[in-house]
Amino acid sequence: MHSVVRHPKLVVIQLEQDVFICLLKWLYLQHHPDKEYCPAAQLLKEAYQYYTTTEAGFLESPDGAAYAAVFRGVRWEHVVSIYKATQRIVQDRIVPRVWLLEAFQRQWMQLLLSHEAQCSTSSTHHHHHHAGTLRSTAANATFLAAYLSPRLNGDAARHQQTSASSDGRELPGPPSDLPDSLFWRHSERFGRWMSSGEHTCSWRWTGYHFGVDILIKYRRRAFHVIRLTDAASAEGSVCRAREHRLKISMSVLSAPSEETATPTADAAANSDASATDSSASEDASSVGCLGDDWEVCGWPGGSRVCFSGLKTFDMLENASYEVVRLPDDFAFPAVVSANILRYDPVQMLSGLVDDDAGAPAL
Repeated sequence: MHSVVRHPKLVVIQLEQDVFICLLKWLYLQHHPDKEYCPAAQLLKEAYQYYTTTEAGFLESPDGAAYAAVFRGVRWEHVVSIYKATQRIVQDRIVPRVWLLEAFQRQWMQLLLSHEAQCSTSSTHHHHHHAGTLRSTAANATFLAAYLSPRLNGDAARHQQTSASSDGRELPGPPSDLPDSLFWRHSERFGRWMSSGEHTCSWRWTGYHFGVDILIKYRRRAFHVIRLTDAASAEGSVCRAREHRLKISMSVLSAPSEETATPTADAAANSDASATDSSASEDASSVGCLGDDWEVCGWPGGSRVCFSGLKTFDMLENASYEVVRLPDDFAFPAVVSANILRYDPVQMLSGLVDDDAGAPAL
């Protein structure tokens, strides 16, 4: 399970918080091996009751320490971007407090940097001033990376050096030369169940978006991504820069039937492909893993997969960009999996070291 949670081809059907929910059910079954798993059972409720009443801070207890490395694979910085999920996790005290504090610190600093970038963009009146504000934001990003990332290794360290030499022409968002390994390790992981491909639909995934409000639109067998900035459509405060860079990868997995669309857990709560947000329920989660040959581990006979590859878009305001197009013979129902990166992940790395070192890395 340790390697599955960290796998770059992990398929998360819903949100990052659902990886934690799935792991909590898995952990409960480890401690109750005689219990038969049934998606219809209130397994999550039982798990919460067990781990919140037996001992506070279970993952820091002697019994829970053996499982801590698995739970560190959850990308907590993306879990704490949703208020209700964060409130529940803080109250339950299953997750070590220090893990959450590190995630809060990183994301708060990233929020401040995003806010400064938005203010710089809105106050720009001519080219020279614009270049100056971009250089200022780049300098602040370099400081932030140095402050939050005293121990960077490999790709992260090399990328930090590249970012430090920015000449001010870099667009907001992740740098164009970001190593793929950093994208797969730190991107937001989303997913959605689609019962049919006959109708046009659009959605956004729940969570704070750091000024980059992303809408996914499906139409005529193609998936597009749109960066919303107009007041009528955008949610929350958004960056009004003319262009903003986004990195995204999408996989669409044809599932033989609704029953087999969830390889390891319950059916996705956002099963209706309507034009609404795909918010996650508390008792629904699903993750799966794509094998090296792009078959789906856990589904009988595998599944057909359409993969976009890793794409980088310098997105204009409210413009549509095609991410992946399905062949005419692609069959529904299907699972849509997406990895999205809106900002430079080096800016929010803090204390990330090898798990073997035993340090409290997330």
